[in-house]
Amino acid sequence: MKKLLSAILHTNVSSLQLGLYLLIYRVTISLSLFFVHGLPKIADFDAEVATIPDPVGIGQYPSALIGVFANLVCPLFISMGLFTRAFILPILSITLIGYFIIHSSDPAKVRDVPFMYSVSFMLLLFTGPGRYSLDALLINKIKKPMPGLAYD
Repeated sequence: MKKLLSAILHTNVSSLQLGLYLLIYRVTISLSLFFVHGLPKIADFDAEVATIPDPVGIGQYPSALIGVFANLVCPLFISMGLFTRAFILPILSITLIGYFIIHSSDPAKVRDVPFMYSVSFMLLLFTGPGRYSLDALLINKIKKPMPGLAYD
């Protein structure tokens, strides 16, 4: 019985497994945002501009451009794990504004989408993209001394 409880309650995840799980999570959540919210924004951009709210007072067109950038461009970089934390910030700004301002008086059924995206991308902001990312390759390149250079 102790072994069964231990197997159920204790998670023993290796670094390789964690990297793989973060890769799957990062790609899945990013592509979901890309296909569900990003592509429809450019399919009929003029209609999108007419319907997009302007909660911070910069105008509908700039708000639409920021929305397209956050929902279309940022998820592609995040799915590759390239400058992940930097590209998470525009997404968080859009989703948190959606949750706290745009949908503040909507029922929970409507508010849960920006909330779940916010929480999902916050997790990646805190954990980073993981070992299977272009960020990891870049940081490993930076950390390794280059041959032929003298270090003081």
